[in-house]
Amino acid sequence: MSDANRTQVAIVEEATFGVIPATPRFELLRVTGESLSYTPKTVTSDELRADRQVVDLIRVGFETAGDLPIEMSYGMPDRLMEGAACSDWVQTPTRDNDGTASSNITTVAVSGVFNYVAPVAGNEFKTGVFAVGQLVRTTGFSNAGNNGLGRVTATTATQVTLNGITSVVDAAPATTARLKVVGIEAPAATNIAATVTGLAVGSSGAITGTGIDFLACGLVAGMWFKASGFTIDTDNNGWYRALSVAATRIECDIVPTGFGADAATGVQVRLWLGDYIRNGTTKKSYTAEIQYQDLTVPEFEYYRGMRVANHTVNGESQSIVKGGFSLMGASVDNYTTRNNSVAVGTDRPAPTNDVLNTSDNVGALFENGVAVAAPNSVMMASLTIDNTLRRRNAIGSAYSIDIGLGRCMVTGTLKFYYGSNAILNRIRTGTASSYMQRFTDPTGTKALVYDVPRIKFSSGVPVVSGVDTDRTMDANFQGLRHPVLGYTIHVQRFEEYV
Repeated sequence: MSDANRTQVAIVEEATFGVIPATPRFELLRVTGESLSYTPKTVTSDELRADRQVVDLIRVGFETAGDLPIEMSYGMPDRLMEGAACSDWVQTPTRDNDGTASSNITTVAVSGVFNYVAPVAGNEFKTGVFAVGQLVRTTGFSNAGNNGLGRVTATTATQVTLNGITSVVDAAPATTARLKVVGIEAPAATNIAATVTGLAVGSSGAITGTGIDFLACGLVAGMWFKASGFTIDTDNNGWYRALSVAATRIECDIVPTGFGADAATGVQVRLWLGDYIRNGTTKKSYTAEIQYQDLTVPEFEYYRGMRVANHTVNGESQSIVKGGFSLMGASVDNYTTRNNSVAVGTDRPAPTNDVLNTSDNVGALFENGVAVAAPNSVMMASLTIDNTLRRRNAIGSAYSIDIGLGRCMVTGTLKFYYGSNAILNRIRTGTASSYMQRFTDPTGTKALVYDVPRIKFSSGVPVVSGVDTDRTMDANFQGLRHPVLGYTIHVQRFEEYV
């Protein structure tokens, strides 16, 4: 007998399709189930027999596939999100010791000086160059004085100085020590302001800066950011999407309701940033490890060459936000001890952030650039990224030799109470729109944004199901390449904001 509660699921990205990396570090996943399977493909013999009996059932191959359903939370399987988007997260500058003391953050000196290794391309734990004006959150240091939020005042390839951190000398920063850029703060008051003059075509407002370089600080077109600190026009404290970015000016096509000019005299405005990922063309594959830990003789299955077929995220009113990843792959191995290449005890733990719900943690749901609200209040929203994968089978192999990558198909559905014809008219006229949903972590300091900047609705009609019911409509949409921003979907994670 075997209990589902004793199942453990982990993944590791492969460098070569179908090959478990040498001494891999698997990442544990938080899942609500798993249906990965290695299914035999069989053909019944057509041999004729006078007694009408079947001679044989021939196994001609295998197909590997399955689902990993999850309850959405901040830090949901970010590694698999790369497989869904076929690209890598673009991170703000980060240094993370990732379980080994002094590995990436080498020492801490007085006066807010942190020493670290130079960035390495493709390494998420030592990525990016810090820039003056960035806000850096320091965490995980053994001395509390080294943990906090500081503004970069000086930087080199291997050192950063942070104003606001009362640092204590540390010759061997802890295994959990981490530096992470979470935003921008100008070096003096009135250096970041809001304006409605000289706006570019398509812009609804602009953020200007002096004494700071928005490009050097990591802002790019299409990125979302949150502003805080405006005191004259407090409506400006909210969420923006950058339409274009120059060194001293950010044109925004989405701005907070009530946005207006504000010189921010005498105050220091902060812009909160996050890592982002967009649809790309990079093929990514994974090995998924399934452990059946309660068997008399434990078993370990390794599903190799697994590509992400699709990623879904959906939520109904008064429910948990649910999601999942469907995988398609090559082959599987079964062991009664952990694979020899896997070093026991080196698994990377899963994030521990709280599960999101649709009552408290949906910070915004936008269609056509504005919040969907009464009289068209949303009952259900779903979004799917489908990579339209296909198997590549060949003579001489019982399993797929590769998984082909198709188009990035982004689709979704909004189910809402029908209170006006605003969306219905866009369906009937084929008018382009947009979709964005922002989830806020229960702590109120983290956020996750799914943004599809150009969509068209494919179907939807008002429905009356019977007496004593509400008139509703299911509006189905297709994501399309945005002609200016150049992508179909943008996902962004904010580790901190206020």
